[in-house]
Amino acid sequence: MAIIFQQKNAWHLRFYFRGKPYKKSLGPVSEHKAQRAKQKVEARLADLKSGFLVVPPGADLAEFLVRG
Repeated sequence: MAIIFQQKNAWHLRFYFRGKPYKKSLGPVSEHKAQRAKQKVEARLADLKSGFLVVPPGADLAEFLVRG
């Protein structure tokens, strides 16, 4: 599960993976785009947990999930 929230002029995404918290700024995007990013991250987290997706070595997890 991921959550989005707005701080000042930017939207942020927060999620946990393997018990570790992650936070990623989405920047000054619309709420709609922030919701879409949240859905994308939740789908990718599910793929990670099921083994369908693997994070490349050395990649930043939050960046990888948001930007792909």
